[in-house]
Amino acid sequence: MVYRKIPAGPGAIGEACARFIHPSAHIREMFPHDHQEARLTNLTVTGKLDRQMARGGKVIDTYKLSHPDVPEDLYCACNNFKVITACANEEDVFDDERPTRRRRIAAPANDAPVAGAVRQNSARNVSDAQEDEQAQRESAKDAAPSIPNHQYYVDNRANLTDADLSEIRAMGLEVDDDNEPVPENRNVPKITGRVGSWTTPSICARKAGNYSNVKGHFVGHSWERVKHYDELQLFQLCFPMKYLKEVVVPETNKRLRRTKNRPLKLPEFIRFLGLTLFMACYEGISDCDLWWLQEAMSAKSGAPFRLGQFMSNNQYKDIMQVLLLTNIAPLTDYVDPFHHVCQMQDEFNNHYQKS
Repeated sequence: MVYRKIPAGPGAIGEACARFIHPSAHIREMFPHDHQEARLTNLTVTGKLDRQMARGGKVIDTYKLSHPDVPEDLYCACNNFKVITACANEEDVFDDERPTRRRRIAAPANDAPVAGAVRQNSARNVSDAQEDEQAQRESAKDAAPSIPNHQYYVDNRANLTDADLSEIRAMGLEVDDDNEPVPENRNVPKITGRVGSWTTPSICARKAGNYSNVKGHFVGHSWERVKHYDELQLFQLCFPMKYLKEVVVPETNKRLRRTKNRPLKLPEFIRFLGLTLFMACYEGISDCDLWWLQEAMSAKSGAPFRLGQFMSNNQYKDIMQVLLLTNIAPLTDYVDPFHHVCQMQDEFNNHYQKS
């Protein structure tokens, strides 16, 4: 059940965020660039019904709306619609939005009488005590504001503004907005002036920890030799080649044989890795087939190079589909989502530690 400051009914006028209104085709045409943030005003309520959401199947209260610039009926969830102008006739208000019986708050006791609270009633012949009692009731009635059903504030407490909180407090309700500090932090003195100072350390933290500034190197390969290596030799120096020969290629071949493809050899697999790393250097090419098109290369679309001279598209896809990076059987009592790459990580770490 929905409660609002202004109850809705046929003829009520309000507004809602454009992204909450359906169908959205005409709304997107009205707000082509700011559909997510724009608000559509001058919406007239024509009815109310229960609609089932497409996602999840939840049934929600929905307003049926009309707009002078939209030729079809619009729909918006009641929780996302704000009524600006109530309907002309109070009898047309929807039954579930009619205000319930209002609860009054007794005015705070004051020693001084409220000005204008005591009304003279010369037409009645009552005692002074009865007259005082009547005056007190009238004073409390005039001084205490009425409280509408506050369920709306409970349902929308995450979106309440400071003005809403002030209005709720004026109604006599207590508001806990979690903005006040906890009791132990209320009387903490404020820090004034400059705290601390900048100093220049006299001890080098790296030297104190026995960290040396030695340049990186390869075990058994001096920089004088490394600078003459070609790309393939550098690749073999940085890759765990034993792991590729004994694990990746044999395990991938087992699956290739099941599909009756020719066995994969190490040079071909290195060429496969090189093509994969080369394609990863270029962003925005989502379709792998663009690298193997027979058409001429274009500066506006497609891939910037053609790779058919190095490997056929079908062979590349066959290897990618059956690629296996481990020969260790998975655990039976636990499903490890990273099992297929754990061995590769260990082999790379061991290789870099030893070399």
